[in-house]
This record gives sequence, structure tokens and C-alpha cells, in this order.
Amino acid sequence: MLADLQARKERLRSHQQQQEVTQLVFDGAAWQTAPPLPPTEEPDVLKFITFNIDCTPPLREERAQALSLLIGGLNPDIIALQECTPPALSCLMATPAVRRYHFLSVPVSGAEGFMVGMLSRWPLSDPRVVDLEGRPALTASLNVRKSDNTTYPIGIGCVHLISGNNPFRREQQIKSMATRLECFEHNFVMGDFNACIPEEDSLSVQKVGYDDAWVTLHGKAPGATGFGHRLDKVIFKSAAWLPLTIDIVGNTPVTAPGTAKPFFISDHFGLCCSFKRRRI
Repeated sequence: MLADLQARKERLRSHQQQQEVTQLVFDGAAWQTAPPLPPTEEPDVLKFITFNIDCTPPLREERAQALSLLIGGLNPDIIALQECTPPALSCLMATPAVRRYHFLSVPVSGAEGFMVGMLSRWPLSDPRVVDLEGRPALTASLNVRKSDNTTYPIGIGCVHLISGNNPFRREQQIKSMATRLECFEHNFVMGDFNACIPEEDSLSVQKVGYDDAWVTLHGKAPGATGFGHRLDKVIFKSAAWLPLTIDIVGNTPVTAPGTAKPFFISDHFGLCCSFKRRRI
């Protein structure tokens, strides 16, 4: 037990050596660097949304407004976003629903289309960039305080894996992400897994000891989120947090003033997934 705890501490130190990310909070007038805050009271339920928001220009502002309305209606605790280019982010961060959250994203790089970001109801600790073979990912931890006043961290990850007929490379990316989060006992990784080779991509998740929330709750139901495939996922590794619900969201066309016809928020659908704390 002591050896396991020591090993986890060493992995945590390794995680903290990765590139740090600035966390922002909206103060009513502008986005500012978020101050350090104490641990969050342990919730009974955690609700996540993951969404590839499609960084391409058409109807960017209208789609950002529609996503903001979706977020406001679902009221998630943590949101993982992919394709967070500066133009897309500026539209999204101007919306009221998003300004209620703490925000962090990968710094601008050459591969802007693959930038990822996270929004959190509560402050996140140690947000870091992880380089997954040229695809930047984000990791952070949510520190929670239990009723007995002890605290523990929950690892959170946001990914946008390589696309196409590359299941082996996606396997390596998933393995790298799992290694980065080994320092935490409870982990949630979500995003665009580009899982277009279902059998092999599912096996990659199993190999690192994670479970797929969709499979846990819906078995072999198709659950397509983009281009006819279940590209997007929420995977987890925890004995204490159990999946409660997972639903496809943003799969209905919306309208906006000045648009000629209904449109989708993105070329992907999103996922909304909740987990319940198992009381022992």
C-alpha cells in the first residue's frame, strides 16, 4: 500500500513537470487569471460534455451561440472542447453561459485545428499540455473534499486523436494519456477519439484498463457522433465513480436570426455523460 502511494506521488510530480496552462475566470468585465482556490466539496454527481466544435468559418458565431444555449440548458460541471481555434474560442467565450466557467486551453501552436480546451464549474489544479505525437491534449485535476474533511484529486483529460486508418497510432496516444494520468486513482478522459475502426479502437481503451461509458450503459448500440461512426467518447477508470447516463447531444438542427435554413452546431454531435459517486 505504501509503495503504491509513493509510486502515485512520483507520477504526480512527473505530471506537474509538463507544460503548464493558464486558467482563466470571467470577473464580470473581462477574462482574468484565476486565483488559487480551496478544494471543492465532493459532489454526488459529476456531469460532463464533450464536443468537437468544428473550427471552420461557416456560421461560426451562430454555432457558438447555439452551443452556449445547449451548455446553459444541460448545466454540465466540466466541458471538453476540440478544434478550439482562436476565432472559434473568441465567439464562444463571449457568450453568457460559458462565462460562468473556469476556462483553460492549449496555447496556440502550428496545429491550431487540433487545439483543445476545458471549461469547469470549479477551479482545476495543475492544468498541463500533453503532446500526443503532435496532437496536443489537456490534463488537469479536480480536487474535492469529502464529508470527513479528507481530500482527493480526480484526473480529467481532453483529447483529439489522429483520424483515419491509424488505429495503432491512436492506441499509442491513448496509452500516453493513460500514463500521464496514472498519478490519479479516479480518471475521466473525453473528446474526439476519431474511433473509425470500432473493434481496434475499442480494444485500445480496454488495454489501458479504462471503460467506455457508452458501452457500459448502452452496450452495442451504434451511438454515431460523426460521419457514421462513434468517433467521440467518454472513458473512465474509477472504482468509486459509476456511469449514470450518457446521451448524444447537439444532434438536432437549430435556427438563428438571419440564417437561411436550420444548421447543426458542428459536423460532430456531442456527448453528455454523468457519473454518480459510489458510497462505500
